[in-house]
Amino acid sequence: MRSRTGNTARVVLVAAGLVVLAGGSASATTRMVTEFPISTAGSHPGDMTVGPDGNTWFVEQKSGKIGEVTHNGTITGFAVPTKLSSPTAIASGPDGALWFTENSTNKIGRYLPSSGFKEYTIPTANSSPRGITVGPDGALWFTEFNANKIGRITTAGAFHEYTLPIAASGPSRIAAGADGNLWVTQTKANEIARVTPTGSVTEYPLPSGATPARIAAGPDGNVWFTEAGINEVGQITPSGTITQFAIPTVASNPTAISAGADGNVWFTEQGAGKIARITVGNGHVTEYPIPTANSGPGGITFGANGQIWFSESTGNKVGYVLDATGHTTYAVIHDNATEPAGRVVHLGDSMRWIFAGPNQHSVTDSTGMGLYDSGPLGPVSTFTYPFTAAGGFPYTSTVASDTTGGTIKVPLVVPATGTQNTPFTVTWSTALPVGATMNVQVATPGGSFATWQSATTALSGSYTPTAGPGVYQFEAQLVSGGHTSGWSPIARVTVR
Repeated sequence: MRSRTGNTARVVLVAAGLVVLAGGSASATTRMVTEFPISTAGSHPGDMTVGPDGNTWFVEQKSGKIGEVTHNGTITGFAVPTKLSSPTAIASGPDGALWFTENSTNKIGRYLPSSGFKEYTIPTANSSPRGITVGPDGALWFTEFNANKIGRITTAGAFHEYTLPIAASGPSRIAAGADGNLWVTQTKANEIARVTPTGSVTEYPLPSGATPARIAAGPDGNVWFTEAGINEVGQITPSGTITQFAIPTVASNPTAISAGADGNVWFTEQGAGKIARITVGNGHVTEYPIPTANSGPGGITFGANGQIWFSESTGNKVGYVLDATGHTTYAVIHDNATEPAGRVVHLGDSMRWIFAGPNQHSVTDSTGMGLYDSGPLGPVSTFTYPFTAAGGFPYTSTVASDTTGGTIKVPLVVPATGTQNTPFTVTWSTALPVGATMNVQVATPGGSFATWQSATTALSGSYTPTAGPGVYQFEAQLVSGGHTSGWSPIARVTVR
């Protein structure tokens, strides 16, 4: 069962106070916060993830649904078959499905838009599953809060469980680290646990009363977590070194946490009604108040368009902070696919890929021109490349057995309209790579494409339409070292 709403967005510019924890100066900044109401009253939206379709997915704990929100704010709810299931955490699986924990009914759920729901009962009764993530082995790993176990389920539904060393440790949330291990918050034991894919556990104590809550891989190769009990955010390296970062707002109740497309770490302050960013490398904390009073932000994730999405557990809304860098287009690379695989990038703008992981991937130019190669990158890393020439640019991954890839299309820049026998400018590059040239073709009204510019090093040219009124079409390709890009999307000028 599904419900859909095309919601009216509330867009507010909010000022943020920047607090510097490790030297430097502070300044006020402003960001746009956009909110979308959920049609089901009291749904209690929580944990979030970016889905294989590029949309943002979240759990509705009290309404028993899985929610999806598109980039423009259209929200669709999908009711979990088991009533009162209390879906708690959600992750995008390597099989293209959404996987989630059902805290009240002791199940792991799977939702694939093309085939619907499947539910799997956890072997240990009353285990209270909470967090879930994709492991480096392609299985889904989850926590069993009451059972004091870490669970593993394959995409085929086979379970394995591992008991944690400390009794009643309260395993709450789990994340896959860049080191190939699983990292767990142990709320009752006040520790962070590292679990290898074979089930070996190492535990690291936290400051007294820290009460670790959520956990996520950071863009710096470390793992980050929230500590509601001491109002701090923690960072732990793969070797177990822990660093603490204080939050400016007192009793903010830091809850959910996620890496952002900007290379920093973002978290929710559930008690203060704020979204906050901690700058990786210098510890600066910036806080952004959510416009809705008593919003209770409880979930957070990076989006496929560079936003930071959050859920409002008590405000019954989802929203985003516009974190996108100007003149940048985004795509997310999952273990099973790139979403979207095809992107159109404006001439001179940049493309940024976000590596969702948990396994390594690369973004490598496959035109033969060697334009860019990210090298293997781990979870929540980013790679950016500026496209300064028109054309079609396929890319792939050079990591063994990796099938991710796609194509970037860069159109020329032309005016929408023109006048007969009056020249207009056609721009096909903002800066050519060293040694590269461009081919440009034109099709006059009713005609086929023919060469206009061949092996030119110019960035643009003046074209005079002399073949009468109608639509003039242009396309271009980059040439370098005996290799060519694909042709750019067709740019059209209507001449009167």
